[in-house]
Amino acid sequence: MTPSSWEASFNQLADNLAQHCRDEHFKLDLVAEDSQFTRFNRAQVRQTGTVMRGTLTLTWMAAERVASESIPFTADAATDGAALMTAAQTLRAELPQLPADPYLVRPTGSATSREVYGGSLLPGDARSRP
Repeated sequence: MTPSSWEASFNQLADNLAQHCRDEHFKLDLVAEDSQFTRFNRAQVRQTGTVMRGTLTLTWMAAERVASESIPFTADAATDGAALMTAAQTLRAELPQLPADPYLVRPTGSATSREVYGGSLLPGDARSRP
């Protein structure tokens, strides 16, 4: 997985989800990281490794009501697509039971935003060496 494949997978999920909206709005957030870490204890390296993980947060809005759910992001289209559709169905069923939100501002258009906090990681083959 690379950050560019994450973005492509995320965009595909958002497009697919938009096709299933009725008279509803949604916001889809992805928070992901690809980082390298080293743990020290008493001035000695105890553990090194990499972390590649992500979380999708779906916020569903309809009839002046809003609900959200978070699911793990795997960047596998089939897995994430199924989980996202299940979350959307759950939120769709939940919304009528929630009170109206008088401060809800529904999104308009299809604006996107992206923030990347880059760093200088070692090449992939150098990461796995102790």
